[in-house]
Amino acid sequence: RKRKDLAGEVSFGPGDTVRVAVRAKGQYAFWLEDVKDPAKYADTTMARLSQLYDTKIYPADTLEFGTPTDADGNGRVVIVITQEVNKMGGGELGFVTSCDLLAPGTSNASNGGEFTYILAPDPSGTLGFQYSTADGARDLPDVTAHESVHIIQFTRRYAASHPFPDIWWAEGQAVLGEEVVGDTIEGHVPRSNALGVAEATNLDDTTSTDFYGL
Repeated sequence: RKRKDLAGEVSFGPGDTVRVAVRAKGQYAFWLEDVKDPAKYADTTMARLSQLYDTKIYPADTLEFGTPTDADGNGRVVIVITQEVNKMGGGELGFVTSCDLLAPGTSNASNGGEFTYILAPDPSGTLGFQYSTADGARDLPDVTAHESVHIIQFTRRYAASHPFPDIWWAEGQAVLGEEVVGDTIEGHVPRSNALGVAEATNLDDTTSTDFYGL
């Protein structure tokens, strides 16, 4: 498997691989897409998401929580949009696994780097439920803000030989990451207690990314 250029295959579970194509290469993330996904994002969408991640999401998360490690030496996290997440059937929009931190060769479930896996768009609901490319593009800023916090948590604690955090602690901090990124993107002042119900529940603009809802 080609790890450095991130073309070809990535591992997804013990013994399973996903064939991927590189859709964007940003300063802080590679964006990969499963070639078998039922629908694909437009090139303009991928470019916009990559730029948003580089200029707002990654800087806000790392300023708040610290930088992740770089186990694979590529200087970036890897975001894999794949139908395999849909097939899991749990309604998850994305996840990070600590298996990816194991050195390649020690586990066939590891990609040996900082990876996150994201639900693929599925407009016809062939894999479980309907999820349009428009819905996915709206959700991805929030999802990647959340999952990037998990990457920071897992990689820093693994590098320091510390135990991984309990799920309530890990998820609570990742949800805080969504809020931190939302404040940055939407220009809100943290801890100012200035948001009304409409802003906090995304009713002021229901077509935008909802960074504050649960």
